[in-house]
Amino acid sequence: MIKIPAISRLMFISAYSISACSLASQDASQQVESMNILGTRLAINNHSQLSQFATKASINLPAQLNQIPGLQVNPNAGPGSVNELFLQGADSNYTLVMLNGIPLNDGTNSRGGAANISLLNPFLVDRIDVVQGAQSSLYGSQGLAGAVNFVALPDATEFEGQAPHKIRLGADSRSGFMLGAQAQFERLSIKLASERAPEMYPQSELKTNTALIVASPELSSGELTLTLLASNGDSQGYAPDSGGEQYAETTALEKSEHDNVSVAGNYQNTFDDTQIWLQGIYIDKQHDVDSSSVAPGVRDPAGLPASFNANKLRQVRLSGHVQHHFEHSRWLMGIDYVDETGESQGELDFNVFSVPTDFNIERDYFAYFAEGQINLTTDLSATVAARVDDTEQDSVFSPSVDVAWQVDNQHRISVNWGKGFKLPSFYALGHPLIGNEALKSERSETRQLRFERRDSLGFWSINLFDNSFENLVDFEPGPPPQLVNRAQSDTSGVTLGFASHISTSDFRWAANYTYLDAKADGQVLLGRAQHSAHFSLSKEFVQNGITLNATLDYKGRVFASSIPTAQIEIGNGTNLGLDAAVVLTQGYTLRVGLQNTLQQDLEFSVGNRHAGRYAWAMLDVEFN
Repeated sequence: MIKIPAISRLMFISAYSISACSLASQDASQQVESMNILGTRLAINNHSQLSQFATKASINLPAQLNQIPGLQVNPNAGPGSVNELFLQGADSNYTLVMLNGIPLNDGTNSRGGAANISLLNPFLVDRIDVVQGAQSSLYGSQGLAGAVNFVALPDATEFEGQAPHKIRLGADSRSGFMLGAQAQFERLSIKLASERAPEMYPQSELKTNTALIVASPELSSGELTLTLLASNGDSQGYAPDSGGEQYAETTALEKSEHDNVSVAGNYQNTFDDTQIWLQGIYIDKQHDVDSSSVAPGVRDPAGLPASFNANKLRQVRLSGHVQHHFEHSRWLMGIDYVDETGESQGELDFNVFSVPTDFNIERDYFAYFAEGQINLTTDLSATVAARVDDTEQDSVFSPSVDVAWQVDNQHRISVNWGKGFKLPSFYALGHPLIGNEALKSERSETRQLRFERRDSLGFWSINLFDNSFENLVDFEPGPPPQLVNRAQSDTSGVTLGFASHISTSDFRWAANYTYLDAKADGQVLLGRAQHSAHFSLSKEFVQNGITLNATLDYKGRVFASSIPTAQIEIGNGTNLGLDAAVVLTQGYTLRVGLQNTLQQDLEFSVGNRHAGRYAWAMLDVEFN
């Protein structure tokens, strides 16, 4: 066993309030003193870089994620394949992904710890909170590009037994079936979700079961929230780099099984102008991956051998801080501790012989942080944060500064700067063939300028970003072959967004556009579209209980690579979706929809085409 002290951290309490429209940032005029939100630990909810997106009832979560400015998910070979999230063009393992504050990243996988969005059931998600830019001053490792938190509503402290229970049945002619149940009692919320995607999409299968339980027992002093997240299932899809349905051999499949349990507890109490906050999280993940061999091709004449890995990740995360509210400022100081173990038992199968790929790494670490917000004037505020991660090999200092100017009732301008880092994953450190114990932490520096306007029509936003990343972990073919720090990448661009208010005619629309320039050592990064756009239109007929929706998503060309093809260009694509929601009777709502209405030949990754129309339907039943 290798024991490596290093630094990482997760801390989060979400402000459980649904945004007014799907593309609106949190209103700066609202002040919720007792809640913490993504992007800050302070008891405020006007962080300038936070955006909140209310989700629609759907069984296609990646499609909704692609409607968020600056965020991309590349749907691969059906629901059973890996779907990763790219924030502002950064690598997928540079984004911290959470569900109700519980991290979903896994440092034992071969993707650098990137979270797999395919395993997240959309029934659990009521809102998506996104904060872009380096977040290591708040969350430590994994927050180089930003953080995304999937929020399940309502919070156990909100509904007090008044919210209805819910059952959801969904079916998709391409993705299979979904069943969800939600029971809400006084200070207790239970969500159960199951998804079945038999081989309706070529060579792709998915089965998942998830339980999310949130309880808030009544205390004589303070607030306590307990969360249990448990999931298991199995999936099958084309192996990464195999070339997908079009280029891969039919045997080039990757099968996986997962069994995960996470338990979290948050306690907070307020004494006059002082607030204390404590958090503990325990995570136990088991993930087995059985990948078939990939035949030799243009990019790799040797192909890839078959492999099997049984991965285990265990983490204990403890955090606490004290916050004090002065007349014109708020300040807090705190400490984090993490103890984690990554273990893998596996082998590479070369037919005539096999090579073991076992590793077992343990690391524990402390981090010390401070954050404050200063009201410089009635319209100008600054939020500063700093964190020191003191490891055996290195001491990492992560600062961030956010300045927001409320120009008038309609306009706000904010500037954000920060530095981030990411510890090498357990896989990168410990793999016996290509792992490298000498790997350094990957680093980032991000800069953002944001302009917002709110008027009678709706909410407008412009966000300029410029990010740089260094010490990227890359594969060196050798000899000997191993992972090394060498590459540097830069991402820059602009996102434009608009969301209308609901007018007296019950008509609303939203639109956004993202331009992205993402390069590493002068070469265009693979899998990132330079241009992407989204447009949605909604009309509600209140008296008839009918809502009609239309969405149009455009994704520009991307460069991608696989072993059979080497690097190729994937053309642009446009997806038109139409759907309708009908209130059948009190408590019963039927939703039906059609995707790829224009029958475009959509290809988002090498060899994986989404051609032809496909339909979906969903029935929601609510009762007390």
